[in-house]
Amino acid sequence: MQVETELRDRGVRDIFIACVHGLKDFPDAVKAVFPKAVVQLCIVHMCCATARTTSTGNAGRM
Repeated sequence: MQVETELRDRGVRDIFIACVHGLKDFPDAVKAVFPKAVVQLCIVHMCCATARTTSTGNAGRM
């Protein structure tokens, strides 16, 4: 939460979208400092997670 607090202290008033990549508790820290922020997983990491759960027969269609 130190990074988010420092951003706020430097004048950042609000964050609309925070794109995170799976750091534990990071989404909660963003929401604690910027409660209106929308937190979502990075699209690259979302695709990788989907690919891990896709059968090899369907992987080519991704």
